[in-house]
Amino acid sequence: MLQIVSRGLGGNMKKAVVLLVALAALVSGCSPGRNRGTVGTGSASVLINIGDAVNDQILIFQLPITAATLNGGSNPSLLASAAQLEFVENSASFQPFSLNTIPAGTYTGITLTIGTPVIFTIDPTTKALTQLTVAAASTTVNVPFNPAVAVSTTPLVINLDLDLANSVTITGTAATVTPAFLATTSPVAPAASQDDTSGEIDNARGKVTAVTTTGFTLQPPGAGRPLTFAVNAATVFKDGITNLSQLIQGMIVTVEGISQADGSLLARTVESETETATGQVLEGVAVSTAGAPATSMNFTTQSVIASNSATAPVAGNSVAVSITTSTRFSVESSRISGVLPAFDASTLGPGQQVIVDSETQPATSTSAPADKVKLQEQVLFGTITGLSGGNFTLSVSTTSTFFSQTGAALVPVQTTAATQLRVPLANNAVVRVRGLLFFNAGSYSMIASRITP
Repeated sequence: MLQIVSRGLGGNMKKAVVLLVALAALVSGCSPGRNRGTVGTGSASVLINIGDAVNDQILIFQLPITAATLNGGSNPSLLASAAQLEFVENSASFQPFSLNTIPAGTYTGITLTIGTPVIFTIDPTTKALTQLTVAAASTTVNVPFNPAVAVSTTPLVINLDLDLANSVTITGTAATVTPAFLATTSPVAPAASQDDTSGEIDNARGKVTAVTTTGFTLQPPGAGRPLTFAVNAATVFKDGITNLSQLIQGMIVTVEGISQADGSLLARTVESETETATGQVLEGVAVSTAGAPATSMNFTTQSVIASNSATAPVAGNSVAVSITTSTRFSVESSRISGVLPAFDASTLGPGQQVIVDSETQPATSTSAPADKVKLQEQVLFGTITGLSGGNFTLSVSTTSTFFSQTGAALVPVQTTAATQLRVPLANNAVVRVRGLLFFNAGSYSMIASRITP
């Protein structure tokens, strides 16, 4: 409450002052609309992340977000352009959605405007990839902050976790989507202890949009604003590039980084996907291979980054990928290292999450040459059995897309000292395991980077 004490004013003047103060409070604190927060002084860097809890019956879930605003203060907009998010490939992890400078104040939630989602499943009987007819329950999604988020001058991370299993109702080949997000917040953690909920940037992939003498900007398809990364002497450049000067506009790269004390981003590693500005990157799932070792792969796209979107595949497209002796195979993970099982043309199998890089985008959307094939982390959902130390067998559902693609109901899982255990391991516990899935002689195994409820 604001008190004004005036010893030199008469009674009527005192009443007038009190009335003016009350009116000012009414105007500033109780205006109509979504502005239910308060306005402070200064501003802070706020990183918005988006992730999801897995729905193992869905192979592709794309959600277009055309607008996003914070509720409070001046209702600041979070997006410079529409974002196209694919949730399944990033299950049990968070990816950067927007990095903004937000005026200090109290914010009560975020409002998203969405387009029509795209959903594909695998028919458990025919094993055919099936696009569902989708209706969104509303084009507006309100995500409350509980408690309200106070922005001061200290950098902050807001994480929006989509509960995919409870956001989609499937009836036959139709689906209704009512996005259910849970918002949590975290201060930016010290660099050595950051994870993807507290400032770490884990495998952000996109086009380079600008390069300076001190860093570069990156536009991932799932981000509503370009991300600006600084580099320093410790930044590692790899897979065809060795320094900042080799980055060019239009090149596609993958970045691992951290949030600095002021909220800005620092790249720790920059890995080229394409070394040209005319390339294409497909992310998705291997369906089948031909040849031993494989000379081709039938591949289902989940997301695409391409120099020419007009001729690129879209989500759910089947792409014939050609593999030659020049194709380079590698493994992509920020947490799993050391001696790993083989991943090459002889151990490429159905159900694996992979990236296909082409230095030159083909003229057709139905085929692609593989200059590089990279094994990605993916999520399997199931029940722990046969627990021994940190290792166990994961029993996956026979209605899952993974089982429909592979026929594998049991997958051995190995943990390491670097595995993030966010749930106690116990027999009969139902868990999400994120990690690298390996295939050898018809059998699967997984090395876990993270295990969550």
